[in-house]
Amino acid sequence: MPTETESPTLFGLLEPLYWPIVLGGLSLVLLPALFKLFTRWIVKAILRKTRLRKTAPPMDPPDEPSGEPLPYRRVASLLSPAERRFYSVLIEAKEAGQTIFSKVRLADLVEVPQESANYLTHFRKVSQKHVDFVICEGSSLVPVAVVELDDASHNTARARRADGVKDRALAAAGLPIVRIRAARQYDPAAIASELAEVSRPPVVFEQVNA
Repeated sequence: MPTETESPTLFGLLEPLYWPIVLGGLSLVLLPALFKLFTRWIVKAILRKTRLRKTAPPMDPPDEPSGEPLPYRRVASLLSPAERRFYSVLIEAKEAGQTIFSKVRLADLVEVPQESANYLTHFRKVSQKHVDFVICEGSSLVPVAVVELDDASHNTARARRADGVKDRALAAAGLPIVRIRAARQYDPAAIASELAEVSRPPVVFEQVNA
C-alpha cells in the first residue's frame, strides 16, 4: 500500500537559498563601505601626487647631444646705436670720479627687506626690469642717479606702466631718476646741469658706540 510522504516545511523550501541570501545581504552592507574606502584612497593618491609635483625642484634641461654646437652668439654691441650715441654724451656730462653702468637690473639697485609684508609681490615687480644707465660714485660704487633714455617705445600704455613701477620703486628707495628724451643731438652742458642737481652722493651717518 502506498506510503505517505511528508509535506515540505518552509525551512526545507528555503534551505537551498540560505547561503545566497546571507551572502547577498553581506554584499549590500559591505560594498558601499568598500567603495567609499576605495574612493578615499584614490583621492589621497591624487592629492599626494599633486603635492609632490608642486614641491619637486625644477628639472634641469636635458644635456645637448655631444658635439652639437649651442645656438648662442655674441651680440654686436651691448647698447643700441641710439644708446651708444647718448652714452658718449653722458660720459662727457658726468662729474669727475663718477662711473657709469648700463643695463642694470632694477632689483640690483633697490632691495625689499624679507620681513616686509607681501615681500614676493614687491620683489617680482622689480626683478624683471632694468634701467638704461646708472651713475655711481667711482670708489664706493654707491648708486647716486638713474638715467633713462626714453624713445618712442615709451609712449605705449604698457611701457608707461613699467616706467611708473620704476619711478615709484626708485623714489621709495631715495634714488633719483632722470628721464631724457631720445634725440639725434644732445647738449652735454644741459645734461650735466640736470645731473648735477640730482647726483649728489647720499649722506651716510655712521653710528658711534658710546
